[in-house]
Amino acid sequence: MPIAAIPSRVPVPTPRTKTSDPVVSPEAFTIDCADCIHRQTPVCDDCVVSFIVGRQPEDAIVVDADEARAVRLLEQAGLVPGVRHSRQVG
Repeated sequence: MPIAAIPSRVPVPTPRTKTSDPVVSPEAFTIDCADCIHRQTPVCDDCVVSFIVGRQPEDAIVVDADEARAVRLLEQAGLVPGVRHSRQVG
């Protein structure tokens, strides 16, 4: 999948302190493709993010704990590749 189809940042909301704000699982996480050392490599092409984030640039997704478990099960069954994200250092 071309990198243009993958948002450079996949934001995930963090838990709020106000009672009126939605509560997001602390197990939710952020994948920032711009920080990944595998960006624009064959490893990037085989990352599950390429499959679940086939959206317009800057569109966001939230991966909660249940969805992360489902993706792990699909990965273990060999149905989708896993998350290949590795954050750049420095």
